[in-house]
Amino acid sequence: MNKTALNTYDAYKNSGVEWLGEIPEHWEVSRLGNLLFPVAVRNRIDLPLLSITREKAIILRDLDNDEENHNFIPDDLSNYKVLRKGQFGMNKMKAWQGAYGISNFDGIVSPAYFIFELSKKVEPDFFHWAIRSSKYVDLFGAASDGVRIGQWDLSKDRMKGIIFLLPQKAEQTIIARFLDNKAVSIDKAITLKEKQIALLKERRQVIIHQAVTKGLNPDEPMKDSGIDWIGAIPKKWQIKRLKYFISKLESGVSVNASESERASEGEIGVLKTSAVYNDYFDPAENKKVDLSDIRRVSCQVKKGSIIISRMNAPDLVGASGYVDQSYPNLFLPDRLWQTEFTSVKFEAKWLSQVLISSSFRGLISSLSNGSSPSMKNISKGDFLNLAIPCPPFKEQLQIISYIESNSQRISQALTIKNIEIEKLKEYKASLINSAVTGKIKVT
Repeated sequence: MNKTALNTYDAYKNSGVEWLGEIPEHWEVSRLGNLLFPVAVRNRIDLPLLSITREKAIILRDLDNDEENHNFIPDDLSNYKVLRKGQFGMNKMKAWQGAYGISNFDGIVSPAYFIFELSKKVEPDFFHWAIRSSKYVDLFGAASDGVRIGQWDLSKDRMKGIIFLLPQKAEQTIIARFLDNKAVSIDKAITLKEKQIALLKERRQVIIHQAVTKGLNPDEPMKDSGIDWIGAIPKKWQIKRLKYFISKLESGVSVNASESERASEGEIGVLKTSAVYNDYFDPAENKKVDLSDIRRVSCQVKKGSIIISRMNAPDLVGASGYVDQSYPNLFLPDRLWQTEFTSVKFEAKWLSQVLISSSFRGLISSLSNGSSPSMKNISKGDFLNLAIPCPPFKEQLQIISYIESNSQRISQALTIKNIEIEKLKEYKASLINSAVTGKIKVT
């Protein structure tokens, strides 16, 4: 479906607002200051804790999920604000990202957050769809001032001046129900494609694991490797520890760098740990180093090396990627390792495939440790002492050719699926913007 297939209103008028353009003739142009009324009720520690997020708006806070709980929770919650079902709650430091919405729960939130009752002219579900549309997120960004990296403080006075369009209340309900139904349909399509992506990635991992632990010849005589995660291996293969191939694991240092800018040509960048999240090295995942810290960078990214995450979330510790060219302006942080190899003859690309296999990554995760459930690390000694199956050099080359050929086909399919998902997300955003600004008429 596209917008040209949808109805429009019979008559429009000039809104007098540049970003809105023409609006339905019977719609009212109001401002948030006329529709939102601040409330601050406290002393309800019996109510559940709520989180106000960018992705999901207002949700029940999972106190057992360490990854979800980044903010400190005090012992005394009596000063926390009550947020009722149907009220509008906002994280004022992240309003510019869309961290706000209508609550579906009764609960309590941080005393720093804004809580509002809605005017009786406003239908809550319609308001939720409209205010979380990309048009309004941009307006909240313009009404916020940067105070530190990742946090912008919303000006309440400027927020009050933000334009808000009001259809008649019955029409608001119709629009909200329409968007509810369309969102479910689009989200289902996105979920299906995400499942297809997961299956493709799983297929790639099966191919890699089979190739690096069993070889390419299904009729090859096998022997017990003596290693649980490996199982049986071809008779002519050997078991070697990583220190047989890797003489040194070097890392960089922690430096001050931009949270939003990557290094351009001629600028110095430090890698993010996300540079190896997807089983390959992505040089675009870097941060521009502050001028004051340029002299401190160390460990330049070198062609032919493997970069490994030594500290990360449990499912990402040990993530790695092969570097196919040198990057003179990119350097490692302290949480990434870069390999230096021994004089033994072997193919580094083959070794990189062993390191990204799901079975090896599972081994790394099981051996990692740390005081926080959400952050684990592995020591150099433990890593280098891990045993892996080692085929003859000629077979290493054949394995690499086989994996790369199959991976290329899978990568092409993944690219298509990701493009389809992006198009669905763009369509959903466009549909919401068009419905809540009157560019289309829904019934």
